[in-house]
Amino acid sequence: MLDKRKNNFINSITIFQSFIYAAFELLVMTSYGRYSPYEAPSSFEEWLGKKGISPTFATVFTWSKPDVLSTYEECNKKLEAIIEQIEELTAEFEALHESRIAYMVKHGIDNWHQLDPMKDIEHLTIKNSLFSSIEISVTEGKRLKDERIGIKASIPLLAGILVGTYTSFSSIINEERSKHGKYSGMRYTNKKIKKNKLKLRSL
Repeated sequence: MLDKRKNNFINSITIFQSFIYAAFELLVMTSYGRYSPYEAPSSFEEWLGKKGISPTFATVFTWSKPDVLSTYEECNKKLEAIIEQIEELTAEFEALHESRIAYMVKHGIDNWHQLDPMKDIEHLTIKNSLFSSIEISVTEGKRLKDERIGIKASIPLLAGILVGTYTSFSSIINEERSKHGKYSGMRYTNKKIKKNKLKLRSL
């Protein structure tokens, strides 16, 4: 009976120590992180390039508030238009793909490469037309998606300037450095906490 109480007491202490360890590590890792330290871009222009934002924003901190606001509203409208265009292109691509499959099934074509350049010239003409349309659709879709990345990144920048969060390039870097330490630390700490939970279940 005494040994059983002793074992229960030891298990309780072990569980308590595990929780203390997890809580302590949460504080430490949130502050410093386990991953590589944040490396700030050497210039605002470099930062814009990494985000995919237009170089025309290089002077954004010198713009008047009305200019920042009008650009902010314009970017939101552009983003909405681009999203609609991407959706339309996606539907167009899917329709072309279905048309290609349907044509192949209808004419018993397993592989376009099996067609004879002379005997199957009609089928090959259809194939070239379909593939050309698909290529145009894919190319335009990629261009729009790249443009969307830049516009999406520029909106929070403009919003931050409007509300006073971003007053200079340094203020952006300070915020990114702060978030980098917290989030990378949290990712590592969450893994450690999961391991501690598994240990506790086995006690």
